[in-house]
Amino acid sequence: MGLFSRTARCAVGSRAPRLRIERLEVRDCPANPALADFSVTRLQDHTVQVSGVVLDESPTTVQVRVAGVANGFFYPNALGEFSGQATTTGLGQITARAYDNEGLLSQPSSSEYQNLSVTDATSSLTNVLVSDVNSGSAVAQTSAVNPGGSDFVPFSSLLPNLAPVIDPFFATQNGNWWTLRGHVIDEAPGGLIVTFHSAIPAIDGHTTTVLANGDFFEPFFLKFGVSGYVTAQTTDWFGLSSNVPQTWVG
Repeated sequence: MGLFSRTARCAVGSRAPRLRIERLEVRDCPANPALADFSVTRLQDHTVQVSGVVLDESPTTVQVRVAGVANGFFYPNALGEFSGQATTTGLGQITARAYDNEGLLSQPSSSEYQNLSVTDATSSLTNVLVSDVNSGSAVAQTSAVNPGGSDFVPFSSLLPNLAPVIDPFFATQNGNWWTLRGHVIDEAPGGLIVTFHSAIPAIDGHTTTVLANGDFFEPFFLKFGVSGYVTAQTTDWFGLSSNVPQTWVG
């Protein structure tokens, strides 16, 4: 006798029951979309780059809505990745939430703009980077993902907006031409305006635009014998003023 054996002979006139497979009713349980990653990157002016990753059975049917001090709608690709730009109205909270085509939505994920840098960090949490595109620095925004994969529980993190710093600031000479040069340290220096003040009329009140790498320069023609101190100052996109360094020309 092996693994299988013949069944006992049925009574005369009766049939042995036949085995068959029945298809059961399909009962799909749709899962809420989840934001597995969400980041905010500072760009020039009040513009930010938002990006992240959505977990869903059909990521391309999901819509990610960003609200708060920045608003916009973003649509993931087949891998669940999304990215785009939005304009902020000022300092405050930025929230992202995913909605799928079945009417299900994720828990919100958030990031905050503040003039202060504070980071929550817990070993059991996953890190989401909030970075500055110009300075290369980053602040870890923390978030927790349910092991079941359906819930996203956010933890707030503060994206810093620090006052800009002009360092160094100096002048170079080529005959009667003097060039004021310097560097602005800021989360997004490109496009900021530096204003010069001096007792020298040819310089006082003039401005120059900061390059994307933070450098700035402006040439001036000074007559022989003209000299004096020159100061420089800039203000960032959220109204914070820099230090006021000075240099001598002439």
